[in-house]
Amino acid sequence: MRRFYFAALFLALTLNASTQHIFLEDVFSSVTVTPNQIYGANATILAFPVTGQAILQPLIMDVYEPEGDNAPLRPLVIFWHTGNFLPFPQNGNIGGSLRDSAAVEICKRLARSGYVAASADYRLGWNPVAVSKDERVLTLINAAYRGVQDANTCVRFWKKTVAEFGNPFRIDTNRIVHMGEGAGGYVGLNVGALDNYFKIPTASNGKFLLSDGQGGFVPMVLEGVNGDIEAKKVGITFHSFHSLSAIPFAILTTLTIAPSLL
Repeated sequence: MRRFYFAALFLALTLNASTQHIFLEDVFSSVTVTPNQIYGANATILAFPVTGQAILQPLIMDVYEPEGDNAPLRPLVIFWHTGNFLPFPQNGNIGGSLRDSAAVEICKRLARSGYVAASADYRLGWNPVAVSKDERVLTLINAAYRGVQDANTCVRFWKKTVAEFGNPFRIDTNRIVHMGEGAGGYVGLNVGALDNYFKIPTASNGKFLLSDGQGGFVPMVLEGVNGDIEAKKVGITFHSFHSLSAIPFAILTTLTIAPSLL
């Protein structure tokens, strides 16, 4: 009888292990975290009130891997945190960083299911207390654009690790997806939706156009100032943009960025 129970228990455990679904449920019990991986750098406007110019901000991520996973290649999920495009605690939320409890828990769950997960930060900053509605909208749209640039930079970095660094995290570059919470979800969604700058000035109802004060309109995002969506091209600072003097100074300062280093 004891042999029967032992055999039945062994069979049950074997069947249970065989029915585990990698990528759908916990398959690994432990997770390895590699923090503070720099995936690029670009200019932040957060320091503008102090420095008078945009300065470079390192862009970092924490990488979560399933411990004991021997798969030669693994899918990658890049996770973007919430926070209303503002830093904590100025955003009025209980979080707003790549190490929010929710971000950490989601990335750990993903890693235990067999994914590599990267909780990444991105540049923040806009003016939610501006008197003018136009300035509030414009600065928010520019914050979202910077988020898309950083997301594209992050993907480019991961492909670079495969092509030039020996693929240390064993990433399958054909299976990279974006995932996010709150504002981070907006970033991830728009990486796919905004694949061409001209979608901004030609959007329906002119919703991304702003009056230039002279009877015309100018896009809320200027590729020549902000750089391209991929963050590969250098933007132009407002000091060199005298031809756009009709646009309010406050708007130009929010648009000033520098190129990605990658």
